[in-house]
Amino acid sequence: MPTVRPKRFVPFREEGYVSSLTAEETATLNEARKVMEDWVDDKVDDLAESMQQELQKAADELNGEVESIAAELQKTRESLSAIEQRFVELQADIDMGDGKSLEQALQETQALTKRLQDELEARETKWKAVGSGIVNTGVSAVKKLILPV
Repeated sequence: MPTVRPKRFVPFREEGYVSSLTAEETATLNEARKVMEDWVDDKVDDLAESMQQELQKAADELNGEVESIAAELQKTRESLSAIEQRFVELQADIDMGDGKSLEQALQETQALTKRLQDELEARETKWKAVGSGIVNTGVSAVKKLILPV
């Protein structure tokens, strides 16, 4: 099978190509060039407009997201502010009327608790001693009754 080689394309701008065309061929070539340039310009403009619309759409979506996040952030700030205010109110409620702070009230409560524990331990020791004395007295009385000496 014979090898077919395409003819070498010679652009119209090369030396001698345009000059070898007739006036009608040159007019057709110029008209085709103009139509092609207009078509390319239209397609480039369409592409640029389409890209601009897509970019605007993406920018609008991002702005919507930013506004949504900003609104959530503002709600969170307001919520935290309300919580902080509530802590301040609770602190004021906990503070004693005599001007004592929460730390002072806790220290006094701990000291009172320690005194109560010490007092309970002292009473327990006293009652154990009383109970032990009663038991000893009872045992010695029983011994005297049962075992006369």
